[in-house]
Amino acid sequence: AKCGEFDNVCSSGSCVLETCQAQKLDDNAVCKIDNDCQSTACAYSAVDGASDFVCCSSGSEVSNYISRNDYGFTSSGRRGFCTGLSDGAKCGEFDNVCSSGSCVLETCQAQKLDDNAVCKIDNDCQSTACAYSAVDGASDFVCCSSGSEVSN
Repeated sequence: AKCGEFDNVCSSGSCVLETCQAQKLDDNAVCKIDNDCQSTACAYSAVDGASDFVCCSSGSEVSNYISRNDYGFTSSGRRGFCTGLSDGAKCGEFDNVCSSGSCVLETCQAQKLDDNAVCKIDNDCQSTACAYSAVDGASDFVCCSSGSEVSN
């Protein structure tokens, strides 16, 4: 039977994907809304516009703002992402989606980069500073050991 999103109209007590079902969806199953899931969390499985909306195995999600054309999303706005993503998962620039708490070079990693490691953004580094290693116009962006950077 059709139930919209209301569990109480189903004899099973489980309204899933707008129809009465025997039970809620398992972790990582494709979903539309939080109520579809046993974990009560339905969100993007990674910070990637091509990823599916799935039931979050962590049981939680976080809302992050995405700018237009970032990470494969064609419009700007807040998006819900599953938390507790494993190392190697696409995380954009958001530490809060990774189980490790470390999003480095757009993937969840065990830890932030050490000093002098090649980086893209400040958040990649333990020192929280990523900048040119020299004023020569040809050097790489690296994690600054000083923990600070200067812009001219």
